[in-house]
Amino acid sequence: MQGSIFRIKNSCCFLHYLKCAEYKLLALVVMKLLLKYAYYMKFYYGKLTIGYVMKQSTGDISFTIGKAISLMDAMGNAVPNIDLYNTIFKLVKAKAEDYLGELVSSVFIRIYLLGRYESSDCSLSEDEIYNRIWEFISAGISAGEPVEVKSMVRKRPYPNYITALKPTSKERSL
Repeated sequence: MQGSIFRIKNSCCFLHYLKCAEYKLLALVVMKLLLKYAYYMKFYYGKLTIGYVMKQSTGDISFTIGKAISLMDAMGNAVPNIDLYNTIFKLVKAKAEDYLGELVSSVFIRIYLLGRYESSDCSLSEDEIYNRIWEFISAGISAGEPVEVKSMVRKRPYPNYITALKPTSKERSL
């Protein structure tokens, strides 16, 4: 399917820093962002990446914490929210082990959509978002297979190498 690739970035900043070890809360923040900004969109294919802004002595550092997470299964259907939550939870938990004592000042998601064909204004209310998040908490974590993420790379209209400029005969004689 040909179409435009849309990139959406949304973030959630905290009044107080969270420790990276608070991975349960960080996973819920990611789900809140996902439910708030991507739930109402319809698209051919989509994926998301999760990022942190961490507090360091030299300043804040922004980085993506892992590979992209597919929003669609192999059959082209939307991945169920609980499966997405499980995948996000496992990724955030793995990063918590790498950055135990580090402070997170904000969390962001980047959503990449291919072939977005409808976007309604019927986003979820805050109460609906919190009710769905409560469903994730009460359901617990289960082991699911990760969904393969497709590449959205398009052919470049220019070569990925630069040819050397050769001097003219006049320039060589100088």
